[in-house]
Amino acid sequence: MKRLKFNRWLIGAVTLVLVFLVFSPEEKSVNIRVETRIPNSDYFLQDVSIFQFDPSGKQANKLSAVRLEHSSQYDLSILDKPVLSFTKHAPGVWQLASKFGELTDNNRLMKLVGLVEIDERPEGKLVQTKIITRDLVLDLEKNTASTDASVFIEGVRYKTNATGLNIQFKEELFELKKNVTTEIYQ
Repeated sequence: MKRLKFNRWLIGAVTLVLVFLVFSPEEKSVNIRVETRIPNSDYFLQDVSIFQFDPSGKQANKLSAVRLEHSSQYDLSILDKPVLSFTKHAPGVWQLASKFGELTDNNRLMKLVGLVEIDERPEGKLVQTKIITRDLVLDLEKNTASTDASVFIEGVRYKTNATGLNIQFKEELFELKKNVTTEIYQ
């Protein structure tokens, strides 16, 4: 009898311990480590899209990036894989893309660093014109861009090489600076 009482107490104690172990709330510490490129950055965003509208309320421009990191101290935002779209007069956009970008001067100046691809994308059509260059500096208030690097332009029936480029997106004016050569195909 004593043995039976002892076994019941033992089974009860083991059951109680198991209940506490199974149903007790576990305190899990969560450590999230965010690597930043800017010391003391204020914030970062992932998969971000920023829209700019014209006075009539229509979307004029769009900036997208896989990641945006910002520092007020340095007046600098760093963008991973930025894509900037300027709306054309005719339906469509000019789309600029690079692997890396920087926004400075209170988000007025943007530098697309490294290889930059500019595509003319008429609405509902394939790319009409493709421009490839490097290190493009944009003034987002004036909707202008410039570079002193080599430029390659390919259209439906032509190819052009040059050194340096100025762009006025509102007027859709592209000025090649020097050493311009063009091949025209029939």
